[in-house]
Amino acid sequence: MKYDVRAALAKVMDPARQILIFNALILRGRWSGVEWAVWQRARELRSEYGRIRYLVAKGVDLGVPEEDCIRLPSFAGTRIGRIVCELLVFPFLLRGILRRLSPNAVREALFVSPAYVAPPLLPCRSMLCVYDLHVFTHPRLCSLVNVLHYRLRIPPSIRRADIIEVPSRHVADIVAARFPSAAARIVIRPLSLRPPFRSSPPVTPNPGVRGGTPHLRNFPAPPKKLSTLNSQLSTFPSPLSTFHSSLSTLPSPLSTLPSPLSTFPPYLLFVGHPGRRKNLPLALEAWRLLRESHGIDMGFVVVGAKDGWLAPEGVTSLGYVRDDDMPALYAGAAALVYPSVDEGFGLPLVEAAACSCPAIACYEVAKEVAPDAIVCAPKAEAIADSIAKVLAGAARDPRTSLDCEAPRSPCP
Repeated sequence: MKYDVRAALAKVMDPARQILIFNALILRGRWSGVEWAVWQRARELRSEYGRIRYLVAKGVDLGVPEEDCIRLPSFAGTRIGRIVCELLVFPFLLRGILRRLSPNAVREALFVSPAYVAPPLLPCRSMLCVYDLHVFTHPRLCSLVNVLHYRLRIPPSIRRADIIEVPSRHVADIVAARFPSAAARIVIRPLSLRPPFRSSPPVTPNPGVRGGTPHLRNFPAPPKKLSTLNSQLSTFPSPLSTFHSSLSTLPSPLSTLPSPLSTFPPYLLFVGHPGRRKNLPLALEAWRLLRESHGIDMGFVVVGAKDGWLAPEGVTSLGYVRDDDMPALYAGAAALVYPSVDEGFGLPLVEAAACSCPAIACYEVAKEVAPDAIVCAPKAEAIADSIAKVLAGAARDPRTSLDCEAPRSPCP
């Protein structure tokens, strides 16, 4: 399996005359982890290859020059519209687009499908990004619509792709096991950190117990939210993950919130939607056990739950949090609790490492993407014990053994 994407592209097309067409129709509304990964990939490809065009719905701002955007009707930005365009429109539309770009563009172009599936009958070579195969490995954790849609479209997309880009060796192994003929075309490219985690100036560490109260801005204000988070950040020195060893600074506190938040005690942080795969109920159970079994009483903050999600008593749900505010939330947390059943990568673990926030996870790929993360069994008692050891300082050295193992995800 190759790690050099440029070398992989050079094998399927002339590097001096590459034209990349990037399908950005998935970028709409509020973004989840996949949308952020797609946006980051779009920006990276733009910096690596000068000639790139984006297929994007009207009204969507990608932050790239408008002359590089190929605008499609607003309907194409909906899920149904995107599927219709990919299946019925793109194979014919692309030929005309490519011919206008260059007389030989059909031979020189690479179509980038950044989210699991690719249009059929493409007139040029293609690159496909696959972040996981949960519809095959964990179908009970996916919606029936997603299982039916992606099980139908992923296999032919993988068979046709000239390059298959995955975020981790864990995903590469799963794809290669299920689609052996695709193994030679797999390229492993870890996900990149979002800009706020890379460009913030350093903060002077404060001595004391982990769990501070950072200053935040631009949070929504549903009931039961706190009124100001504006004290100094406290720190927990920890080596960063080997994936991002160059990231050695803590993000600085951010400026004022339109909706003030009140001073909040040390808290545990959960990042992700409260669906079954993210395993939020297990994290909450471990939090309650922490108080009952270890006598440790602290807050619990959930980021990413949709508006209308009813938070249990004692839990603070911040809903959607803007990207620029996330570093301060990580930096102020006692620990990130991330007990997902399975992930293709798990970007919150790497973001936590970049902010020197200890992380507890329960899935196999965690140690691959964030070597400093504490990986324990998917049991509330094991998670609570791990949190207690973090707070007691036993986990300051990432080599500390917690005498528990993460389960291995089933490979097809």
